Amino acid sequence: MEIKPINNLQAPKEIQEVSQQVKAQAPPKLESLKGDTADFAATNNLVQKTKETAEVRADKVARARMLIQDPTYPDNVTIDQIAKLLADHLTPKK
Repeated sequence: MEIKPINNLQAPKEIQEVSQQVKAQAPPKLESLKGDTADFAATNNLVQKTKETAEVRADKVARARMLIQDPTYPDNVTIDQIAKLLADHLTPKK
């Protein structure tokens, strides 16, 4: 069996018409986007600020040390409130 190529094969007229309609309805190429660039200055500034920020906040550490050494911290009211919250979450709900 021999298969011969068909050189003069053309699409049916309806397909050609639809193809032309689709090409006519396609949006034009956006020439205005050729020179678009992204500006990452704000991102770079944020990264730089993050690098400059101390990893340990000395003021918070000093306050925590002071509070730990205070025998009246936290007060009894605060301890009772925390205990109640813990108890509420530990008891099974009906």
